Amino acid sequence: MNHISHSTARVITECQQKARFKIEGRTSKTPEAFLLGSAVHVGLETYEKTNCKPVSVEASLQYVNSYGNSNKYRPDAPDQTADDFELEHTLEEISAQCEEIISDVIDYPPEEWKELIGRTETVAIEDNISLIIPIEKDEERFEDETDDEYYERITTEVSVAGKPDLVLADHEQKILYIVDNKTAGKMAKISVTEKLQTAIYGMYYKSLDEYQDYEIIGVIRRILKAKRKKDLHIVTEIQESPITKDMMYIAKYHLVASYLQAEQIEDNMLTTYGGLFSAYGCNFCDYKDICDGYQAFHGSDDENN
Repeated sequence: MNHISHSTARVITECQQKARFKIEGRTSKTPEAFLLGSAVHVGLETYEKTNCKPVSVEASLQYVNSYGNSNKYRPDAPDQTADDFELEHTLEEISAQCEEIISDVIDYPPEEWKELIGRTETVAIEDNISLIIPIEKDEERFEDETDDEYYERITTEVSVAGKPDLVLADHEQKILYIVDNKTAGKMAKISVTEKLQTAIYGMYYKSLDEYQDYEIIGVIRRILKAKRKKDLHIVTEIQESPITKDMMYIAKYHLVASYLQAEQIEDNMLTTYGGLFSAYGCNFCDYKDICDGYQAFHGSDDENN
């Protein structure tokens, strides 16, 4: 691998077999929610750049329509065909949901969001970040190897890639807010994975001279449907969590450990099922179809041998 990202590190932590499929470029049935969430992200990004609601809604709808009705799946499991991977709803229905969500988010922002935007300056919108982390591999020293030769051999660099949704700066208070939009899940406290994600972005901005003495705050903006008086409404919830030095330290070594595991996965050295953040089990995994096929295929090989 030439780089590591939060999404890849998270998958490796969830399940190394799932990570293998991701690294090898295999895919299974992508949840329809992923298409909806991605389209909403595009709309919000456009609004942050243009401050124009019609343009933002149109950008979201264009994303849905460009996706096509095939879902671009590559099934790789027994008894699975492209017909098994169609969208459950029409593109028109998904577009209508996108328009509803973006309109509500723009028209009815919570007070804490308006207050945050009112006192901050936009630093970046969907900015591609790149961070280099030096690491030393734990390897045995060769006989007759000099100190310099050994150090050069075991020292490497991990390239970290990422793209925060929105970064805001309160220059008066010297606070940097790293905003991540979430369009799935339930209202809940900020999770460990969410803290790790914003901490990775915080590491990058802390490495820049202009933000070294800024406090870093992670902001999760949850956008979801919730029941109110028996009716469903779009609700936006803003949650903040300080990104401390300790959390950035944990994020750094989480990336390093994931990168080293990814190298072993590429070398066919790791095939572990389940992991630290595997909250729902295999039955709810997006890769269950190809994973079942993979295990069935290799299981039959083992039986024949």
